[in-house]
Parts: sequence; structure tokens; C-alpha cells
Amino acid sequence: MSICGKLLKLSEITTETIYIDGTKIEAYANKYSFVWKKSTLKYKERLEENILQLIDEFNKYFNKELDSIFDILSFLEELKIHKVYGRGKRKSKEQLFLEKAQSYAERLNKYTNYLEILGERNSFSKTDKEATFMRMKEDYMRNGQLKPGYNLQIGVISEYIVSYDIFHNPSDTKTLIPFLEKIKSQNIEVKNVVADAGYESLSNYEYLKINNYVSYIKPIYYEKSKTRKYKKDLNKVENLEYNEEENRLFRKDGLELEFLYYGKDKKTIYFRNPETEKKVRYNYEFRKLSKESKDNIESEFGKQLRMNRSIQVEGAFAVIKEDMKLRKLKVRGKNSVKREIVLFCIAYNFNRYIFKLSKNKIGTVLHPLKSA
Repeated sequence: MSICGKLLKLSEITTETIYIDGTKIEAYANKYSFVWKKSTLKYKERLEENILQLIDEFNKYFNKELDSIFDILSFLEELKIHKVYGRGKRKSKEQLFLEKAQSYAERLNKYTNYLEILGERNSFSKTDKEATFMRMKEDYMRNGQLKPGYNLQIGVISEYIVSYDIFHNPSDTKTLIPFLEKIKSQNIEVKNVVADAGYESLSNYEYLKINNYVSYIKPIYYEKSKTRKYKKDLNKVENLEYNEEENRLFRKDGLELEFLYYGKDKKTIYFRNPETEKKVRYNYEFRKLSKESKDNIESEFGKQLRMNRSIQVEGAFAVIKEDMKLRKLKVRGKNSVKREIVLFCIAYNFNRYIFKLSKNKIGTVLHPLKSA
């Protein structure tokens, strides 16, 4: 966004820290226009069985050796079959073959087209083919109803939205790497990446490490880990101690878990707890990187960044969704949706700049921690 370049020149943005968050925005599409990948694959499989049966019957009747429904359809259409309809009319065998072949070919094309549109997704909407069905955060009926939508990701630096993107994947975990790659393409260099537990994964941690980012991702177990019950549970994976050199895993009371085998990725190790007889899945690399991120967010600077995340990026979504009323999109298609979203981002940035100007807060990039 050019407005961000202007803010950088004014020294209103410092790119040391970026706060990333996502939300689901409902698409401008009929909520009952769904196409599910699992159902489509099932229907296509059944259809292909029927097609094979039709091909077998056709070849026996016409003494042919055709192996494609489309070849059969072409052959039958060339026969110029006389068609009859209505009560008391008896359809010829040729007409029955033709009608069945036409129906099968049409359905096969439809299911093939659906699968091409779906790609790696599990669903799409017929009225906005680039929208995916997902659970919205605003579930007023509390029935977990899926609606067509997009996963909107934004990156906030110094209280301004510097980047945004939309994704088909409802999970935030798989959006972090492509989102940071987009930020790189905008020539925005950041050091600290602050995000909530929804972004925690080994691949994300490794990406941040390789690309020299400092991770301030809150571990999934973080809130629970602060409870007394959690801390006292010796069998919690997070409470186990691993000896990397000897590949041995211990509980804090000294009980050693029995090594079983390595997982396919060679990073995951399986042990057996002799007390509970349960299998324990342990990924040392993930635990190590997760602990590093946990230590980062528990530092004084980390606490300040976590507080600023709730103010800056969650605050941005609150303004866009509540004040600007971005609850449901008004256009269809990914490119059109992006154009709509960028208008909200620009408007938010203008409002933020004017607000900071009026409050004499120009140049403020971090809100201080409140002292007790």
C-alpha cells in the first residue's frame, strides 16, 4: 500500500515488530450453495462404476470395443436416432443408450469441473466459487453452521495495517508463511513476529528460525500451563525432560519412558509410559522452538508485545468489523474481495493517523505496560 510508504517516510512506522491476526469474513454467496469435495468424490466414483457398466452393455449390443463414454456418445449421436416421448411411446434401445450416455457425460463433466475448482479445498460455493465454507466467529445460533467465506489476515505495524491477504484455508496455521512471504515482497523487513496460538506449528517455527525472525507466538498450551493442576501433572508432554544426546525421555520424578520408534518424518519420537502403558508422541525440535517462543513472550519485552498485539491488531479488527461494519462482503471472487478489503484498510489507516495526530501521539509505536 502506498500509504504505508508515506508513513515510513514520516517515521511514523518502525518495522521492528509486526502483529499478525486473522478473522473469517462471510462471502457474498448463498449459504446453501455448497459443494463438498468428499461428496463429489463419492458421486464421481459411483458414476464411473455406472459408466463402466454402460460401456460393457453398449459394446455387447453394438459389437464394438469403445472404452470412453464420450466416444459412445459421439457414435450414438451420429446414428441420428429417432426419438419418441410421452405416454404410450416405447423408446428404442438406441434411444435409451443415448439418453443414459448424455446424462453420464454431463454429470462426469460437472464433477470433474467441481474437483478442478476445489483444488486442495474441501468445499466451495456455487455463487462464489472462490469462497470456502468455514465456521464464522460470529455464530449467533450456536449450532456451528458453516458459511461461505474467506480467511482475512492482516499485519499491523506501529498501529497501521501494512499488509493484508485472503486465504481459502480456515486455519491460521497454514497462512503464516505465505503471508510473511507477501510482506517480504513489499520490501518490508521485520524482526519480531507476534501472533496467537492459532499460528503455532513446527513448520512455522522452523520458517521463522531460518529467516532470522524472533518468534513471539503464544504456545497452544500456554494458558493451561499456568495452572497448578497442569504444572503438577507429570505425564504432560510439556513437563517431560528430553536428553537429546542419549535420546532418552524422563518425567520430573525420574521415571524414564521406554523408547519405541521414530516417526516417518524422523523428527517425531514415540515412547511408552511404563506407568500408564500409554504411547507418548514427542517432537524434540517442536518442543525446543515452542519453549523458545514461550520464553520470549514471558520476557518484559514479550509481555509488552503481547499487550500491544491485543491493542493493535485485535483492535484493528474490532474497528473494521464493528465500526466500519465489515461483517459480510459485497462482492464476489478473490480479486474483487481484495479490492473491497483494501478500501477498509486504507480508511482504517487514515482514521488512525488522524486520531494519533489529534492526541499528539505521532511516532508512538508501542503502548507501555501498565504498572500495578
